Amino acid sequence: MVRLGWAVTLVLAGGPLLAQSTSPDEQARGLLEDGRAYRREGKLKQALDNFNTIVTGFPNTDSVDDALLEIGRYEMEVEGNADKAREAFELVTKRYPQSDGAPGAYYYLGLLTLERATTSAELDDALAQFARVQRLYPRSDWVAKALYGAALAHRKAGRLPEAVESARRVALEYFLLDFRPGTVFGLMGALLALFGAIFGGYHWYRGEVTGVSTLPGTVMVAAVPFIVGVQLLLQAVLLDMAEVRNFAPLPPLEPAASAGASALSRREP
Repeated sequence: MVRLGWAVTLVLAGGPLLAQSTSPDEQARGLLEDGRAYRREGKLKQALDNFNTIVTGFPNTDSVDDALLEIGRYEMEVEGNADKAREAFELVTKRYPQSDGAPGAYYYLGLLTLERATTSAELDDALAQFARVQRLYPRSDWVAKALYGAALAHRKAGRLPEAVESARRVALEYFLLDFRPGTVFGLMGALLALFGAIFGGYHWYRGEVTGVSTLPGTVMVAAVPFIVGVQLLLQAVLLDMAEVRNFAPLPPLEPAASAGASALSRREP
């Protein structure tokens, strides 16, 4: 009985020590994960509180850049406050240029600039932000988004060839040069689901017009490919979310971008 009492005492005394052994990095990482979970659930205020706690309470941890990125996204997407969003993104690029959040910050800075761009100089500024993602972080998952943003900027400027080139690079880097199991599942799933939908829809319409019931075998021929196709598409999405891409960077678009900028400036009065 005495031994049992000592054991309980040791457990109770060791509890606070175990809680204190959690490092600040782990605590900040837990807050970041909880904040992102809140955001997915639509609890945006709670998510913002977590991100602000990381910035103010754990300023020397590895999660600060991600927290600032999430704060900038909140200000941009929820509050519509472009100035506060820009401030958060610029903090990431200036204080944490080697962090995982830096390419995302450059991407969002490009989007903010693109939304307000009305002149060729402002469009070139947006393109410069997108180009920094490609040049400084060529193996980041943000490269494809930056290329897409560059395509939007070129299209807004009326530079159709450059916009097509940016879209081509997205297809090359994320489809041909980075061919993965998720790509196979996505292609097969899309084909099977499309076949099932078209085949089933055709026979359903034919049965409604003619008044003849569709045979069970025909229904299964339509249903099975559609169900399997949807499952493959879901699996492709899960694989894409779980994998880290390490594709080789393609040549930059600087010559095309410079030519497009010159053409736009010549068109302006």
